[in-house]
Amino acid sequence: MRVRIPRQRTDIERLDRPLPAGLPRPAPRVLRAPRPRGARSAEDALLDYRLVVARTLGRHRPTGEGTCVCGVPSPCPVRAHAARLLDWIRPERA
Repeated sequence: MRVRIPRQRTDIERLDRPLPAGLPRPAPRVLRAPRPRGARSAEDALLDYRLVVARTLGRHRPTGEGTCVCGVPSPCPVRAHAARLLDWIRPERA
C-alpha cells in the first residue's frame, strides 16, 4: 500500500497559510499512521473484530419505548446479529 505523504504535506502547508479576510479556518484532518505490513496474528484480528462488534452493539441500544436508538422497532435486527456474532467469536470459557 502506498502512503500519500506529499498530499498530506500540502494539506498541512495549506492550513499554515494566512486566510483571506472573513473565511473560517477549516478543521485539520486527522493524519493516521499507515497499517503495518505483513500478516497479522489471529489474536489481533479477532480482537479488532470483537471491538467492531461491541461498538455496533453500543450504537444499537434499546430504548424505554420499545424501539432501538437507530429508530427501528424492537427487536433491532442489527443488534440481534451483532449479539450472535459476539457469542460466536467469544472465547470458550472453561
